[in-house]
Amino acid sequence: IVPPVWAPDSTRILHLSNADWQVLPVPGGAPPTPTGLMSNLRQRKMMTPNTAVVQWLPKDELLIATQHGDSFDLWRIPLAQAAAADPRPVTRGDANFIASASAANNRFAYDSIHSVISLWSLPVDLNVGKVTGPMRAIISDVAGGVHAALSADGTTLVYSSSRYGPQGIWLQ
Repeated sequence: IVPPVWAPDSTRILHLSNADWQVLPVPGGAPPTPTGLMSNLRQRKMMTPNTAVVQWLPKDELLIATQHGDSFDLWRIPLAQAAAADPRPVTRGDANFIASASAANNRFAYDSIHSVISLWSLPVDLNVGKVTGPMRAIISDVAGGVHAALSADGTTLVYSSSRYGPQGIWLQ
């Protein structure tokens, strides 16, 4: 559920419908005006289930939290050009999700969630269920390693990682 967003002057509300974000006048009466933002973000491959307009800024700009590539960042876009304009980056980073953001007096604050997926090795004697050595990090960075599988003889590990660009298969 995406909460509605107030215009700075409190005369309009931005609301997410099934098809697009719409501007609704307050106290109502006039029909909603679609923004075209959702279609614009889809074309740019920036529309995800977690995309949200987090604040309506002065001068009718929208502050958007969305994913582009591997990171989730804040972007600005003019409301009047939401259907076609390039969103401008406000943050650049490796966030996996931006939970909230707020702007006032030419400053803004936001919280972001970062995660690191790591692969670890732990030697064990499976016959007796006993650890036989220390745990060792195989990979522990923002690119991470997932979907690990050992060969039948236990000597080779295969996993997926994006450590040097696109997701790839690694052997160790």
